Amino acid sequence: MRMRSPKQVGLIVAGALAAGALAACGNNGSNASDSDEIVLGFPAALTGASAAYGKPQADAAQMTVDQINADGGVKELGGKKVKLIVEDTKSDPATTTKIIREMARDGVTAFLGPGPSAEVIASKPLLESLKIPAVTSAVDPTITEDSEYIFRTLPSITAVTDQAVTYIKSLIDGGTYPDLKNVGILILNQPPGPAQRPILEEGIKALGLNVTVVEYDPSQVKDFAPILAKFEAANVDLITGNQYPNDSILFAQAVGAQSWRPRDGFFFAGAPIYQDAFTKAVGDDALGWTGLAYYKDTTSDYFTPESNALSKAFTEKTGLAMDQSSGASGASAVSLALDAVAAAKSTDPEKVAAALRTDVKFDDPAGSTFPFYMTPGGVDFDENGNNLAVLSPVVQILAGGKLAYVYPDELATADLVPYSKIQ
Repeated sequence: MRMRSPKQVGLIVAGALAAGALAACGNNGSNASDSDEIVLGFPAALTGASAAYGKPQADAAQMTVDQINADGGVKELGGKKVKLIVEDTKSDPATTTKIIREMARDGVTAFLGPGPSAEVIASKPLLESLKIPAVTSAVDPTITEDSEYIFRTLPSITAVTDQAVTYIKSLIDGGTYPDLKNVGILILNQPPGPAQRPILEEGIKALGLNVTVVEYDPSQVKDFAPILAKFEAANVDLITGNQYPNDSILFAQAVGAQSWRPRDGFFFAGAPIYQDAFTKAVGDDALGWTGLAYYKDTTSDYFTPESNALSKAFTEKTGLAMDQSSGASGASAVSLALDAVAAAKSTDPEKVAAALRTDVKFDDPAGSTFPFYMTPGGVDFDENGNNLAVLSPVVQILAGGKLAYVYPDELATADLVPYSKIQ
């Protein structure tokens, strides 16, 4: 049995209390099927620690809804238009639960999000009691345990971390890291960090490597120079791990402010180094860094022409790339929720959830009923709401913040350049 951290237990208890309070009031979102519109609710982290995720997601979701409405709405329901309600969670789990309760009273058919893992953990009991589906990009593995109404579009942090260890092994076997001996792991102490740490630590040790772990509290640590000093003292060859968006920027800036670098560079298993906000903030301080990303160039022919056009419009409006922010997640969530509405031919939340479980399946983005699905791979939800068909690329940061996709083969556009040859 997996033991939950005290923080996770506290979040779940808070969510359970909120669920009970809502049930007592008799508010369960059951009026969704009576609406003249298809109402989607997006509790989005527009401010706070996760704003670098939430704001692009919300912008892309709204643009996707606007385009679908302009194209005639949901034809399977006679051209019903879509209404998106967006509220700021302030990156706070308690606020998220309050917003979900309010949106349920407004008669939403489905939720897009929450996005951050901590917010989903806190609201999970409420979401399950409401019986309203939530399409989320959150990656903590506990989110979909015994879940009926939460659907994860991205791989869990467990799957991502397993992939990271496999990738490191392939680089050792292939001669890219021929002398790799010491690995530093930088990991946050909040979700999804506690779930990721043991997998990463044990997986790397199983490769015969020495490991130095530094765990930190994102609410307390703003200066990463002392952490870098620990890794330098341990003579690590490679730094891996996971961070929140703002933390990853501060860490890269700390790297740029001193001379020491790990010989084999940086490979992050979840930190959003692929985001525009990161590459623009740190410039060449992160040149040659690699990391697991969740998205691929949405202006490429891997995606539909409609996705290409919306991605370009998104960049014109926000100054961000759809795939180098989390905009692709917002667009994908809208597409999936409405795919399920179209398949169910209903706005009833329970029928929409059933359609997500059994009817919404495709092998690549072009298979979505609404052509704005912008996540690599396809969709096939298991009984707990995990997407078994998603793919996660590994990217390397090149000059000017450009990204090269170096793994897996079906998504790769270039070969990895060893960090030592870039510096």
